[in-house]
Amino acid sequence: MLILKIILLLTGTLFFADGLITMLITKPNMGTVLPMVLAIPVFVCAALIEYPVMQVLLGVGVIAYAVFFVFVAGVSCRLKAFAARKAKNGADVLVVLGMGLKGTKMLTTLKKRLERAKSYLDENPNTYVLLSGGMTEGALVSEASAMREYLLHNGIEQKRIIIEERSVSTEENFVFSASVIIKRFGKDAKVAFVTTNFHLMRSYMTAKNMGHDWECFGAKDEWFIAPNNYLRECAAIVQYLLKGKIKL
Repeated sequence: MLILKIILLLTGTLFFADGLITMLITKPNMGTVLPMVLAIPVFVCAALIEYPVMQVLLGVGVIAYAVFFVFVAGVSCRLKAFAARKAKNGADVLVVLGMGLKGTKMLTTLKKRLERAKSYLDENPNTYVLLSGGMTEGALVSEASAMREYLLHNGIEQKRIIIEERSVSTEENFVFSASVIIKRFGKDAKVAFVTTNFHLMRSYMTAKNMGHDWECFGAKDEWFIAPNNYLRECAAIVQYLLKGKIKL
């Protein structure tokens, strides 16, 4: 019983530490909070494991956690497979989906999106770039303006950059970006978008559900927070399916 208690305590501590550390590195979100939430039942079981009823609940909990993590692993594999698609050259407009800032600081995940966007823009000198992202909690500037400064600093001409500063969600990225594109380039514009690998499939499905047949390609995941990002994305996909924002 003592060994089981120690295993439970170590497991709960790993869950909680993972959530706490990634929250400090990035920003609080489902991917950082969920591991800490998962730690709570584990700690409760460790504290009350001597009681027979808790031993029964522990067995049920182990099965539930196993099913949950098998689901997450399966969806994550699907997300990785989807992200293997390659960029097609020749877009009139490349949309870069933003993500939250810490004050004025961009997280590494967003920088990787911009690095991937710059690579595409360098290969396609006639392509404009639309940076999509508004003011989010904890930010001092809009995501779009921060991204613009990054691209300007890295050699992309001002005249090629368009910003959209209203969106605060994946769904709004497409709503407001499409509005800007139609007004400036017309309904027949050839559009592509880039986001991080873990986020690509849900973004594509969201755009498709809204009637936008846009090309897409992914930027590399940040390895040390990838598990949390994929965990968050699995939860987001379920939420979007339940709300009818995407369809299988």
